[in-house]
Amino acid sequence: MANNRAAIDTAALAWLQGTAGYNPAPQNLIRNSGFRFAQRQAPATVTTYSSTAGRAICADGWGVSNENASATYARGPLAAGGEPVPRSEWYGAFKKITSTGKLLASQALEGLDAKTLRSRVVRLQFRAAAFSGSPVLAFSLVQLASAGTEDTIPATFVSAWGANTVEPTLGTNLAYIAPIATNLDNCTVDSNHAEATLSSAAWARFGATFTVPTDCKNLIAVFWGDSQFADATGFAISDAILMEGAEIRQWSPLSYGAELARVQRYYCKTFNVDSKPGTTTTAPLYIAQPVAASTAFTGRYWSWEFPVTMRAAPTLALINPVTASSAQVYNTTSAADCTSSGISANGEKRCYINATTPGGSAVGDALSVHVTADAEL
Repeated sequence: MANNRAAIDTAALAWLQGTAGYNPAPQNLIRNSGFRFAQRQAPATVTTYSSTAGRAICADGWGVSNENASATYARGPLAAGGEPVPRSEWYGAFKKITSTGKLLASQALEGLDAKTLRSRVVRLQFRAAAFSGSPVLAFSLVQLASAGTEDTIPATFVSAWGANTVEPTLGTNLAYIAPIATNLDNCTVDSNHAEATLSSAAWARFGATFTVPTDCKNLIAVFWGDSQFADATGFAISDAILMEGAEIRQWSPLSYGAELARVQRYYCKTFNVDSKPGTTTTAPLYIAQPVAASTAFTGRYWSWEFPVTMRAAPTLALINPVTASSAQVYNTTSAADCTSSGISANGEKRCYINATTPGGSAVGDALSVHVTADAEL
């Protein structure tokens, strides 16, 4: 049964990515659209982020930007699905903390997806609610224009936040795509964005349509408070959709395996899915020590195959399973850290681990380490 499910998930993912030999029907291009995954943290734990100009990745695929210190993200549980409650089991909770200020959430689409939408009408749709009051949530699509480098989202995503009701100024080569004035769902158009009034008492569906420019290289869905949020307030989103066509859609989840594979293309780790990366002896990589004590070994002895082919050769990090704040491979048998530990990847499929074994160790000792691999946009 497990093998059959894996085959089904693989086929579903191939269909999703249009690699099964035919053109798929319109597909939801938002990853983690039901906010199931937040691999960089313990998903349900309120976690602080701060990126006043860029995008700090919180939930898989989702970046958070804040006008001033700071912002938090946590995954919240929802009751059973049905109108008007989101159909997803989860929602993403974005809050501003410490200082009153603006707050923005975003997701960047890979160029290979964005370019298929050039000259097309697309709908950005979602469900949202407020934690208090009735704030206005602005939302839009942003393009990385032709002068930019595909799949390189500028480090300065917001160059100026602006006053209340003023659109944030975007970084170089980024530009808003103004919504179409028709086909609006529970919102209005204001300049280069749509506006939705949220409720703290009930969830509601919102959406607008956009024509994708002919020269865009990447698309970014953006959601921000039209005015500053006070401490511990913000917005919750779920059931996010970006699809070709103007029609209002019914959000549907992928299977767990297919959605996990989709987000692992951008970020994967050796830790359990819902565990924050850190010092833990739970499920690290293991290898029998291949060389004698105080001897360097190279990646020809030790590689880790990524669970899926990643978007690009990722940024890699080693995490010691026993010694806190250490990036050294650990010798479990002799209870000692290796030295000169390193990791490299020459492609999208695997990485190689190197180290110098500790003194007093021996061939056949158990070596262990955790790894994170990040290819997020």
